[in-house]
Amino acid sequence: MAGIDILNSTDYLTISDVETIYHIKRANHAKLRMAKNQNPNNPFLFSKIGKIILYKRSDIENFINGNIRRYDENGI
Repeated sequence: MAGIDILNSTDYLTISDVETIYHIKRANHAKLRMAKNQNPNNPFLFSKIGKIILYKRSDIENFINGNIRRYDENGI
């Protein structure tokens, strides 16, 4: 059985990919990863293989969709 090539999969994204596609800066990644360590319910999930940090595309999209803020006409 052949292994899954995670680094070339479109299902998994590197920090650079997330920054380019979703405009989430590297510094924010680090803050969100640290928050994950402090709060296991934080939805910003990641995997680390050696020095490479990977995010599942669906997890990033779920994180973004779960943090959408709605504002009324008064900006509240």
